[in-house]
Order: sequence, then C-alpha cells, then structure tokens
Amino acid sequence: MTKNITKRTVSGVLAVLCAAGVMMAQPYVGGVAADTAVTVSADKIFGDYEYKVLDDGTAEITKYTGSDKVVEIPSEIGGYVLTSIGQRAFAFCTSLESVSIPDSVTTIGQKAFASCFLLSSVTIPESVTSIEKGAFTYCSSLTSVTIPDSIDSIKEDTFYNCTSLTSITISDSVTSIGSGAFTYCSSLKSVTIPDSMTSIGSHSFCDCTALTSVTIPGNVTKIGKYAFGMIYDETIEELVRLNGFKIYCYPGTSGEEYAIDNGFEYELIDGKKQNPTVTFEKGNGAVRLNWTEVEGAEKYAVVAFVSGSWTKVTEVVETSYVLKGLSPGKQYKVAVLAKIDGEWNKDISNAIIVTPNALTYPEANVEVQGNAFRLSWTAVPNAQKYVIGYTTNGKSWKPAKTVGAGTTLFTYKNAPKGTYYLVVGAYVNGKLDTTDLVNRVVRVVIK
Repeated sequence: MTKNITKRTVSGVLAVLCAAGVMMAQPYVGGVAADTAVTVSADKIFGDYEYKVLDDGTAEITKYTGSDKVVEIPSEIGGYVLTSIGQRAFAFCTSLESVSIPDSVTTIGQKAFASCFLLSSVTIPESVTSIEKGAFTYCSSLTSVTIPDSIDSIKEDTFYNCTSLTSITISDSVTSIGSGAFTYCSSLKSVTIPDSMTSIGSHSFCDCTALTSVTIPGNVTKIGKYAFGMIYDETIEELVRLNGFKIYCYPGTSGEEYAIDNGFEYELIDGKKQNPTVTFEKGNGAVRLNWTEVEGAEKYAVVAFVSGSWTKVTEVVETSYVLKGLSPGKQYKVAVLAKIDGEWNKDISNAIIVTPNALTYPEANVEVQGNAFRLSWTAVPNAQKYVIGYTTNGKSWKPAKTVGAGTTLFTYKNAPKGTYYLVVGAYVNGKLDTTDLVNRVVRVVIK
C-alpha cells in the first residue's frame, strides 16, 4: 500500500506539513501550537537544578543548588531533554566529588565546573561535542580525564590549574589545543598527542613540572609560545626552560622548529616508519578515505575498530578507499597502516573518526497496542521542529501534531478502528525536508 502512494498523495502530504509549519510560525493560543511553541524562557526550578528552555525546545542547566558529593545529572529536566550544562552552572560546588553527565548533553559551558576543588571524577559521554573555555579550571582534585571522540578541540584554560591531574587521554578526533589548556597541571607526567593534532596554543602545557618529555606529531603546523617545557621561576619572575625536558619530533616539522628555537634537547623520529595521514569525504552510506603516500610503502591496510578490537577491512596499493554499507550519521573509527620492507607498521595513532552523511529526514517506527499507537522517529541534526501528518484514505491528509526539536515521540490513544498512514517531516533552516517522502509513510491498523 505504501509503495502505491501517488504524486497527488505526496502533494497532499506536503500541503499538510507546510500548513502546520506556517501555523506554528504565527502567534497562537490553544491547541497544538500553544502546547509546542518554543521560546527561551526565564530560569525554572527542578529539584536542585535551575534551568532554562532553549530555543530548540531542550533544556540547559543554569545553576546547581545542591550539596551532594556524588551527582548523576538527569537526562531530562522538567520534562525537557537536557542538552547543555550552562556557564558556571556547577562553579564553586565545593562539596562535589564525582559527577556523571548524561548522554543527552552536547555542550559543557564556559567554566561550568570551575573551582570544584574536590571534584576527582567526571564522566564525559560521547554525545558531548563542545567543552567551552575554562570548563574544569581550578578543579585541583581531578586526577584523570578522557576527552571523548566527539570533541575536535580543547578550548583555552579548560584544565587550567588542575594540579592533581596525572594523565590525560586526548582522542584522535582532536585537532587543536587552546592556550593555557593544561597550564599549572603540575602532576601531569605524560601526555599522548594524537596525529590528528594540527595546532597547539601558547602556554598549553606551561608549568607542568612533572612532564619531562613530549612527542610532537608531524601533522602539527602551529605551536604557540611557551607551549611545552617552560616553568615560572619566582626568583627572577620569568619563564625558564625545565631542566632535562626533551622533545621527540619529526624532521623538518614545527616540533623540531620549536625545540631549536627554545634550546631544548630533541630527538628526531624516523619519518619513513610513520603511517599516513588520513582524511575522509562523506557520502550516503559510505565514506571515501584518502591518505598521504608513505615513502617506501609497498601497500596499505585499512583497519576498523569493531567490537573492541581492530579488524582489517582491506589491503590496497592506492592512497584512497571507499568504505560502504555504513549507517547514516554513525561514527566509525578507522586507521590506515603502511607496509614497509615486508612489515606492517601497527601504530594506529593516525586513526580518525569518520561519519557518513546523516539522514535529513526522520526514520519513523510505530508500535500498536489495542486502540492506541505510539509513533517514534530518529532525531534529525539541526531540526527546528517536527510535523506529523496522517490520512485514512491515502488522499486527504491532516495535521496530527507539531512538536519541538527535543521530542521524537507521538502517542495517540483511543483511536477509532481503521487504517492510518502517517509521515513525519523535519524543518531544518526553516524548510521542510521532503526527501524520499513516499517511502517514509508508515501504516497503522487499529482493529
């Protein structure tokens, strides 16, 4: 039945969905529009949290007022999906020792956890795509942190003066470290900088007195002043070189230049043994991997991280390969290895996260129980709202509901007997996406 929907039917769907969108754009009191209108509201209270509703219909914590030592932040606040921990929301929570952030959160705001002096443990989920400036500054009890693969930059002063921080795991998705990001992390003994890194800001690891060496990847093209190996000498009130600090770097790179300019001992890494630098281009259900040619390489292996281990996908002599059969919008971790003199270089530090094109429309699913059904759909990135249309005869379409971007469920109870056809449309940048509209219709039968 779904496949036989005509162009006339599609036009009817468009008319209903677009009409619903116009209705939402106008001031309206009562009915669907009144229930789902999205505005930025004044701060509200939910337990120990003060929050506000953002213009996409999700929530941001603006202040935590509790005094618990261990906090597990909920994924919903006041009935809204929590997506943001706002500026200074947990700042100066001096009793806080451990915090878990839900996987609904995408943003940790500026100085969100600043000066939580007893905070020793924090769990940052893969959903977080932005950690703003100074987010954990002066968290002097924080001992270790893992930056998730979803983060592409560590902002300025993010871990400034985290004096107990002994280790930091920087994911291979990170390309830049901001100035002062790890300044005064005096317990930091080692740091692994991934091959994805291209820029390291000034004072990034300044006054890290326990850090005696660093390996700088060949892809780094910019290193700011006093980034490594410098400490503050109070007697002369100046920054000076840390005695014994050593740099490992590749010949002719910014790492070697930084070592020479600042008078550090350094050791060159054999550039012929390194694996290629990998980039990718998004496609529909696929990505094209491209990589730099490695001198002396006989062939290359494309490997993927699957179910907790690395698996070889293919071997090629070319410097590109198309990975197919990927799920829309899903992240995949891949690397390319070079075979030189009959041996594979198994260093996977050049691994990157690749993602095929995300769906621009919701994928809907329906569950029926008695005379009620629940329609659910996948979230669309940057969606402003969703419009649900239905018909019982395949011709006359009607709007069922318009909901905010934070909602991906619609429940209808006490539905009359009959067959219903439903479709969900997403508004992105003010426009309704109608891609593959016919195949998006779902069928519901109420007996």
